Amino acid sequence: MLIPFLLLQIAALPPGPSSSGGFVPPTVTAVRVDAGVSLDGRLDEPAWALATRVTAFLQIDPDEGGAASESTEVRVLYDADAVYVGARLFDAAPRRIISRLARRDASTHSDEFRVFLDSYHDRRTAFEFIVNAAGVKKDVLIGDDGNFNDASWDPVWEAAVSIDSLGWSAEIRIPLSQLRFPKEPDQVWGVHFVRWIERKNEQAMFPFIGKKENGLVSRFADLVGIQGVGAPKRLELLPYTVGRGTYLTPQQAGNPFARSTSYHRGVGADVKYGVTSSLTLDATLNPDFGQVEVDETFVNLSAFEEFLEEHRPFFIEGTDIFNFGGNGGGINSFSGNPLFFYSRRIGREPQGEPTSTGAFKSIPTSTTILGAAKLSGRPADGWSVGMLDAVTARERATVFDTTTRTYFRDEVEPPANYFAGRVRRDASDGNASFGLLTTAMNRWPDSPALDNLPRSSYAGARARRPTRWPAVSAPRTSRATSPRFRKRRSPPIATTGGRTPAASGTIPRGSRWPV
Repeated sequence: MLIPFLLLQIAALPPGPSSSGGFVPPTVTAVRVDAGVSLDGRLDEPAWALATRVTAFLQIDPDEGGAASESTEVRVLYDADAVYVGARLFDAAPRRIISRLARRDASTHSDEFRVFLDSYHDRRTAFEFIVNAAGVKKDVLIGDDGNFNDASWDPVWEAAVSIDSLGWSAEIRIPLSQLRFPKEPDQVWGVHFVRWIERKNEQAMFPFIGKKENGLVSRFADLVGIQGVGAPKRLELLPYTVGRGTYLTPQQAGNPFARSTSYHRGVGADVKYGVTSSLTLDATLNPDFGQVEVDETFVNLSAFEEFLEEHRPFFIEGTDIFNFGGNGGGINSFSGNPLFFYSRRIGREPQGEPTSTGAFKSIPTSTTILGAAKLSGRPADGWSVGMLDAVTARERATVFDTTTRTYFRDEVEPPANYFAGRVRRDASDGNASFGLLTTAMNRWPDSPALDNLPRSSYAGARARRPTRWPAVSAPRTSRATSPRFRKRRSPPIATTGGRTPAASGTIPRGSRWPV
């Protein structure tokens, strides 16, 4: 009943307000090439000479609004499969260019070049691609006009760099299959370029966005000239099998659960399908998150739940669409609005305790996700829609009574279904939005010991974001464009009651609170 209701909202909600705010975006023109560019970090292919140069970079730091101390030239090409960005970053002292190697998405404190693409052209959402002078790549998903960023997003793209006597240069290839854009013959995207010179602590950008100006994506330039690229076919099927063996010396004599050898096996699959160029369907069956980044160790001595960032690939897709309230990224704080959708509760540690008495217990560390599906994207001009449904299994703890030599199986987590639906309408200039979020949870416990958990819960909320610019705020550096903008924050404590969890868990182990 909830899905038809949400679909009706798409037709029923009024358009969001729009206001030009007096801002006229500059224009960048992309040029089509018949053959792709060979990525070697050198802009010596004849195709680059056909593209229009972007050179009007201005400093944001240290001299806000001043001309950049070093010249920068950026060109944009495209073909039927990808967008190519070439940057010539001149430097009067090429030997002083700082280039450090690191893992992907790590902060290298090096000279960098960044490309932001608002392929939806909703002036709120952008895909950021970063490469440093050593070829180390970063990528970030940006939402809510720069107020939300997700560094765990990892698309497939290529980059090559080269350092020479004139400075350094970069070639970037971004497949169209990794972007989301409307089905139009003539595409208009948002674009933004940023250069960072480490030794000078200098950040220059085009177009210029002052520290006192609100918004980020809403102030991008318009990228024009992309024509006839059609929606690429996007179907990814990733089946998996997993086997694991554990070999250890038992620490407790007579513990039947502490075997010297134990084995685990599993099978499942993930599917990603591009329904349209702007709508993506994700589905997973018995997902395995064994390779996902684990949580940092923490000890929570308070009576409040610890909110952790989401790293599981299935739940990351469309994160910016489902963001509603709070500060984004799965984080809540005393100063922010309540966080209405927290995906880490799906597949968390069981909330019940075994009721049978016995000397030895084996309790599951996480709840099995049997399957989940999610549809997310922007199906129409200004509209965003996201629907997620997940089913988790019943979990039981095993208790062994050494006196009677009896095993007991106690339910510690009932089977459950989780649903979240999100609809949002943005103004054409990204200044205002109107949104609706609906969530539902249903549980089916068999044990009276779990009667303290609600069997069902339904919630709905709507929010309206007013016009933001040309109003100005206190001086600041945009978090999404600052060279240090992804410093890790300590997870704050939420103001919701519950029990104190054990020290640190790994994905999908989460918090132990009722919904």
